[in-house]
Amino acid sequence: MNAQFDAMVADMDEALFSELGGTVTLTRAAAAPVPVQVVLTRGVAIMGEYGQIVARVTTATFRNSEWMPAPGDVLNFATGARKVDSITDDDGYVTTAVLHG
Repeated sequence: MNAQFDAMVADMDEALFSELGGTVTLTRAAAAPVPVQVVLTRGVAIMGEYGQIVARVTTATFRNSEWMPAPGDVLNFATGARKVDSITDDDGYVTTAVLHG
């Protein structure tokens, strides 16, 4: 493989998160709050069995090297807090979670 391409891909998630993401404070159970960088996406369509849109949700995408989200984790923003409801995707590098509410 091309060494230049390999180096670029190795830093891809970090570059994307620094450009598109923001830092939130995350808590799990009684543990101390941890600053974590996430990418939020609003209005993500949840598809039903026959291709119909059954809901629109907000998702948070995490770099696995920084935090592995779990249902019940709480993301604290300047404007309030949102709880992780479920995990929708995990490719081993990044995990996407649906936020409650």
